[in-house]
Amino acid sequence: TSSPFTVRNEAPDVCKKFNGLYIPSITNKASGLFMASRLLNVGQRPINMLVDLTNYVTFDWSQPVHAYDAAAVEGNALIVRRAKPGEKLMLLDDNHIELTPQDLVIANDVEPMCLAGVKGGKQFSVNDRTSALYFESACFDAGSVRRSALRHKTRTDSSTRFEKTLDPYQAEEAVLRFLALADQEKVALNPAEYSVSVGVDEMPKEILITHEFLAARSGMHFTQQEIIGLLQALELVVTIEAEAPLTYRVRVPSFRASKDIKIKEDILEEVTRSYGYVNVIPTLPVIYRRPFDLTPLRRMRKLKHFLSDKAGMTEFQNYSLYDEQALEQMGLQEPSYVSVVNPVSEHYQRMISSLLPTLFKNIKENHVQRDSLSIFECARVWKSVGNNSAITEQKSLAGVFFEKRKGVDFYACKEILIQLFKAVEWDTSCVRFEKVENPSSSYYKPYQTMAVYLQDTLIGYAGKAEPVFLSKLDILPTNDAFIFELDVTNLLTQSLPVKRFVPFSRFQDTSFDLSLMVPLAITAASCDAVLKAVSPLVEKIELLDFFEKEEWHNKRSLTFRVWLSHHERTLTKTEIEEVWQAATRAVQACGAELRV
Repeated sequence: TSSPFTVRNEAPDVCKKFNGLYIPSITNKASGLFMASRLLNVGQRPINMLVDLTNYVTFDWSQPVHAYDAAAVEGNALIVRRAKPGEKLMLLDDNHIELTPQDLVIANDVEPMCLAGVKGGKQFSVNDRTSALYFESACFDAGSVRRSALRHKTRTDSSTRFEKTLDPYQAEEAVLRFLALADQEKVALNPAEYSVSVGVDEMPKEILITHEFLAARSGMHFTQQEIIGLLQALELVVTIEAEAPLTYRVRVPSFRASKDIKIKEDILEEVTRSYGYVNVIPTLPVIYRRPFDLTPLRRMRKLKHFLSDKAGMTEFQNYSLYDEQALEQMGLQEPSYVSVVNPVSEHYQRMISSLLPTLFKNIKENHVQRDSLSIFECARVWKSVGNNSAITEQKSLAGVFFEKRKGVDFYACKEILIQLFKAVEWDTSCVRFEKVENPSSSYYKPYQTMAVYLQDTLIGYAGKAEPVFLSKLDILPTNDAFIFELDVTNLLTQSLPVKRFVPFSRFQDTSFDLSLMVPLAITAASCDAVLKAVSPLVEKIELLDFFEKEEWHNKRSLTFRVWLSHHERTLTKTEIEEVWQAATRAVQACGAELRV
């Protein structure tokens, strides 16, 4: 009844306490020498008594407060709420800002009067003609204040203090501190009989902690009396909750609970710090190590050594998050991605599910330096599997052979992959390549892509890059690329097949060569399989040479060496001639022509 003003808190999640005091009669004047000099010593310019009193409380108790000209408060109402879209406010420094729904404001019935915790509005501030004011002392959420201050580029002494997290009950005491200072400076005022405090009173923070926990974690031997004495010296209330095991109930005052004592580990830190770190006896930690298989580590070293030293590639290390701008420029829609709950930036919101997009970005950024680029990366990728949002993490290896102004040799790159498997101890008999006519990824070229199998397990894909996709990288002149990406988990960890000794023939092997003109649709692997099935005498097939010419019109030349062997006798000329004729008929039946 002593105040015509009403206070409503419509945002209790970010305003824990709002304290207000109506002063219907007050006389403003210049500040005294004592107060003005103390404000100057901390870099604050004296303005007038009422403004200086609020600044003094802020610096003195680290509790920001604010005073409104009561005559400017429309509807005699102070409302703590979120700003409405499009609302505007002119701050005390004449800065006009447009508010967002993420901003917290103190408003009257008509418009915002203050950007809560940051800075007040100019037209509602105290001036030389102020004869009545409404004094505010509140506790705002640290994160909300910080985001508003950064959003509007207005960090103040008030916002920096709220960002440190303040005690909600300190705001109530700041009202009394303001009145005490006003009385000390002999300011003529007649406050309302009661102040208003809006907010939920929080229960004292209580933490249960055992004596064993404190001793085990700190490595020190405390007595019960030492623990109680150390905590009571810090103004914490300690009682014995249980004797076996010895358990303490620690009541934390609000000025510590709102700051740095929230869990039992915080109690441990306070006890250890108060006891003295110098009293901790240094002891080397004991680390127990068990023997483990070094095969994956050894194979990884061989893999990277082969790619960098033998294949002449350069290793890249990229972020584990997709660059959304780069994906948009390349027109990529990566499937099976995993979103980050709290992304560090709007451009980095998804975990990588493939290493190739980041390598394409590296090609785009570095192609100006060289016409030929061979790069690879070995890192983890994350994929969302199925409808249950299960997430898998795996080790992946990807590489790109890039050329400007000329094409990339498909078979030369395939041979590098074959040698890569050999470098990590996998025999070629364990590796299989199959042609993929319509690859699922947009950056693989149809009919020039192969699926890679390791012991009948699909581990990835390799092949030529799609020219339409390469054109999106904005790299001129004409360019070409061979790409691959493999799941190296099995490659590094799977056991090798047991090698058994196979007796070799005591009789001399013999061979003959076949030079063929083969349509491009027929692969070298299919010719190899046909030749092996010609006769039981065929021991192995070697691809000696291959080349293409523009005038041959969709044909290529392949030269094979067919090795023959018999374990019981020397082959006769007639037997060799029969195998040669059978091999000739077999490849001709497949569409190949014998070169003369």
